Formats: sequence, structure tokens, C-alpha cells
Amino acid sequence: MGSVKVSACCRQLFLPHARALALTTKMASSGNICCVRRNISSSSRLRSSMPAWVIDEYGNNGVLRFTEEATAPSVNSASEVLIRVHAASLNPLDISMRGGYGSNLLKLRRDPVSLGQNGGKFPIILGRDVSGVVVDCGSGVTHFKPGDEVRS
Repeated sequence: MGSVKVSACCRQLFLPHARALALTTKMASSGNICCVRRNISSSSRLRSSMPAWVIDEYGNNGVLRFTEEATAPSVNSASEVLIRVHAASLNPLDISMRGGYGSNLLKLRRDPVSLGQNGGKFPIILGRDVSGVVVDCGSGVTHFKPGDEVRS
């Protein structure tokens, strides 16, 4: 049997999606988003790179590549939250995206700064379902703060 490597990385949680879900106790128990207030220390120094599974082209499982040096995202707008990911999973949308589904829409959602640095739409980091700890928040974020445990 092969071994599984577990590593922490960062992923952004877009606050407009969280607001749309209304963040009620009933909703939190349904598993969509949960914010648990705990005093968890998070490093004030954000890393510039992170480990991640990425794709550099659309295709099947053969295009997946693990790297320790993926460019870490940053908070670029007032409504964004940056999460240090402790666990992530691929859902059916990630699998479809690996094959090219939604590529035109994805171009519209990509961070223009990273597009300029990378010269295009790749690499793409897969894994939309995550749990972890908030490490940074945009100035308009009111539902979360650094140190909060979250899942999305």
C-alpha cells in the first residue's frame, strides 16, 4: 500500500458565499459552514509558498502534480478570508474542473495578480471542501477573525 502525505496549505473562503448562507445555528449543524470560536494561535507571518496538489493542464488523474512550492494566496479584497487548511477533499466539481469544466468562468474569478505572475490560468489548486484556521481577513469581514476554526 502507498502512503498518504497530509500537509497544511492555505485556501480562500469568499465571504459573500458565507453571508448568503446566513450563518445560523441550524445551518452550521447542516454542515455547510461552521465557525467555532477558539483561541488558536495563528502565525502572524504568512508564507509565500505552500504544499498543494495542482494541475498544469486539463485532463485525467495523470495531470495531478504535488508540489511543496505552490504560490500561497493572499487577501486581496475586503470580503476575503484566508484559511490555513488542515484537511481538504476533492468533490465532484473539482474532478470536473480537472477536466476543464468551468474554465471560462474560472478565468473571471482568478486573482488578477496571480494571473500576471503565472502568465495564465495554470496552475490550478484543487480541493474546494476544506477545514482549517483563519489566518487573515479583509477589512470588511465581520463574521470571522484570525484563529477561528472553519470549514467550508
